[in-house]
Amino acid sequence: MQNIPQLVKRKREGRKLKFNVSQIEPILAPTFGIIVYQEQVMLVASVMAGFSLGGEADLLRRAMSKKNLAAMDQERDRFVNGSVANGGVERKRAVEIFTYIERFANYGFNKSHAIAYSKMAYEQAYLKAHFPAAFYVALLNSAQNNDVKIKQYLNELKSLIGGQRSRY
Repeated sequence: MQNIPQLVKRKREGRKLKFNVSQIEPILAPTFGIIVYQEQVMLVASVMAGFSLGGEADLLRRAMSKKNLAAMDQERDRFVNGSVANGGVERKRAVEIFTYIERFANYGFNKSHAIAYSKMAYEQAYLKAHFPAAFYVALLNSAQNNDVKIKQYLNELKSLIGGQRSRY
């Protein structure tokens, strides 16, 4: 999440993050040099450190998603040593890239979930903008047993309607 503003800025400016590691540039090019998806981490681990995609890279992904620090430390050693042995990457550069991957681990998403959530958010925004009455009825129904949410949604609805006479 912390990388999203940087991604937007890079997209606007057309700039890319440079690691000076040619193997990973095609993996990160679509997201302007920023790791956005778990699949990118797995591909970076595969091409840099020789991790198998099905097993070893997936272990790294799981350690990240569960925020398992002990497993992440093990994966760091495997990644750094594998990058030096496999891809001829300097140890310092491999550590730098793994540190960047770890920062991503604070909130990593797989691509299919990101696409599904963004589609759902777009649909909900459309409904809220074009069919607010139906949108808020559904929203209030979804929060039937949550007084705090009901109050929040009603206040939002009142704010939307404002002092104007509503057609709803």
